[in-house]
Amino acid sequence: MKKTKRLLTLFSELEFCERFADVGCDHGYCAEYMLKNGLCKTAVISDISAASLDKARRLLQEYEARGKLVSVCCNGLERVPAACDFVLIAGMGGEEILSILQKGFRPAKLLLQPMKNTRKVREYLLAQNYAITRDYTFADGKFYDLIKAVRGASVSAYSAAELTYGRTNLQSPGQDFLRKLESEISKKKNYPQSEMSANWRNWKRCTLLLNEIYKILNAEIPEQLSNDYIAAYGGHDNSGILLDTGNPIEKVMFSLDLFTSAIRCAANENASLIVTHHPPIFYPISDLRVDDALGNNILLCAQKGVSVISMHLNADCAAHGVDYYLARAAGASEAENQPLQPVSGGGYGRVFSVAEQSLSDFASSLQKTLGAQRVWTFGKEWPITRVATFCGAGIDATSLKLARDHGAQAVISADIKYNYVCEALSYGLSVIQLTHYASENYGFRKIYQNLKDKLGVASFYCDAEEML
Repeated sequence: MKKTKRLLTLFSELEFCERFADVGCDHGYCAEYMLKNGLCKTAVISDISAASLDKARRLLQEYEARGKLVSVCCNGLERVPAACDFVLIAGMGGEEILSILQKGFRPAKLLLQPMKNTRKVREYLLAQNYAITRDYTFADGKFYDLIKAVRGASVSAYSAAELTYGRTNLQSPGQDFLRKLESEISKKKNYPQSEMSANWRNWKRCTLLLNEIYKILNAEIPEQLSNDYIAAYGGHDNSGILLDTGNPIEKVMFSLDLFTSAIRCAANENASLIVTHHPPIFYPISDLRVDDALGNNILLCAQKGVSVISMHLNADCAAHGVDYYLARAAGASEAENQPLQPVSGGGYGRVFSVAEQSLSDFASSLQKTLGAQRVWTFGKEWPITRVATFCGAGIDATSLKLARDHGAQAVISADIKYNYVCEALSYGLSVIQLTHYASENYGFRKIYQNLKDKLGVASFYCDAEEML
């Protein structure tokens, strides 16, 4: 008999064992393959149907005569010897497979091919301390799921998407799996959203590819803003996709920086993408080493399958970006929250009016709004009614002149060099200095809040309070 693709796929997953069992053996071809190829010393075939069992016995009568084969007519594993260390159950519904496993013994290795309710089978196996080593979809006239599992091996938790679709399918999607998804789309394309299958809604909600996420981010915070700002005012940037591990994205973590603690947080929460403000790779690098802080973090991301996207100058300059939100936190009205260095769609640096208050009171209020733990002030204690903001390390000779020429009495920024503090004071400008993190984390978190419902996947924000 010509073997079908389904049988050939099952054959490809059979492996060495002491005693093999084929439960619901039908024609007995898998037991024949195991015995013929010396993959087991003995085999057991079972079926609840005596007629089906007789067909298999006729095929395997030579092995039965030599004591290599035992046949039992029974329900599931009821009369199958518990000494069988590799059990195949194929061509049954998932709930029927579960019933067999729940009532029988727990073999060391399982090869399962449920016809439906595959998610329930995955959940049961993981709960029973089975590690799923292979878990994929193949096609032979229809779509089939195949699961290979080993008892007592290292078990890693499955995500919601992996339980529904299979980890192997998501990590290395084959053409048959992709055709299955296309088939689901085709069947559902004319349905209202409320009538679409729960599985497909879960896939669309839980999993996207990295490029799809990047398109969503870029539509809101265009990378072109970085290019335009650099062309107009100088500087350097490296925003965009910095590390693509190839994993599908079902959860995203936002963090101002790629701290080691942030990477571990992402991995612990099963996030496969970190979106940072500061690019961890800013200039070209010649090597990656674990004894180097940058190299260690990039390699750690790669090891844990976490991709990285950075939004730097584009997030600073966006119309509702990091610099915009720093000005808002300092009291800028919407009308005055306009960039001093404009580009199409945004810009950088602000000067605006605020309610009159002393320098120390103003600094204290800003510290509270930003959640900052540290703030430094330089200059005389005088009433402040007009201030300038430059998020991050934005103070230089040009920005100070812009602040002075637009009537500012104080400048707000971070990482201000000593000579620029002196220059500001010579202009009669007071200085409020924040940590770099505090000057930008408030705004980047606002960006996250604006984006999270547009991503199509779960997301969360990771703070580093020690940097505030």
